[in-house]
Amino acid sequence: PDSASSIKQTNVKTIIAASQRGRSHANEGKPRDDHFAISYDERSGWYILAVADGAGSAEFSRKGSSIACEETMRICNEKLADPANAFEQAMTKWANEDEQALKNDAHKEAYNLLAEAALQARNKIIEEARTNNSTPEKYATTLLLTVCKQVKEHWLVASFWIGDGAIGLYSKEGNSIKLMGNPDSGAHAGETLFLTSNDVFKNAYDRIRVAVVNDFTAIFLMTDGITDPKFET
Repeated sequence: PDSASSIKQTNVKTIIAASQRGRSHANEGKPRDDHFAISYDERSGWYILAVADGAGSAEFSRKGSSIACEETMRICNEKLADPANAFEQAMTKWANEDEQALKNDAHKEAYNLLAEAALQARNKIIEEARTNNSTPEKYATTLLLTVCKQVKEHWLVASFWIGDGAIGLYSKEGNSIKLMGNPDSGAHAGETLFLTSNDVFKNAYDRIRVAVVNDFTAIFLMTDGITDPKFET
């Protein structure tokens, strides 16, 4: 479909997702290549947000972005459903006692959760390509992944980022935006890294961001179709 949208209303926050085929794709008769997946588990209290932008030059990138979002969503939901999961415990300890060692532990457990989910999504894309006698490069996609949960007076937030676009943690009260990662940009406009790029997981630990805040106005996950016209390069 040329567009997609979804809204999930919870008793604390609302999740809104929308996707629209870009103008250049419409002009050339090409499909919408991006995808999103959103989830809120009432039992665990975790919100999960995934956004992926398939490469316009990759023949099956719309399938790659779909796999990236749906597979990371499935894995995160599965792991976070256990209230004794190591990630939540580490984040909660850091929230209760702001020490660098505890933040490091939280970062490590975020890596074990989010980077592992992304890696499994990559493997599923590789498997899909093999099944269809194709190559993973033809399924190239970025991936923006964020999980968050309110625990007493704190919000626990963690993210994983491959490619361009942006993840931002916005507070209207403090008029501040915390960028939850760094975009992968190349020497030329529109050049970036993808989930299927070689060696993209070599620096996966640095792709993780963790944050503990009292509250926030919004968490934004945006493809470059939003960030390019909205923000200066």
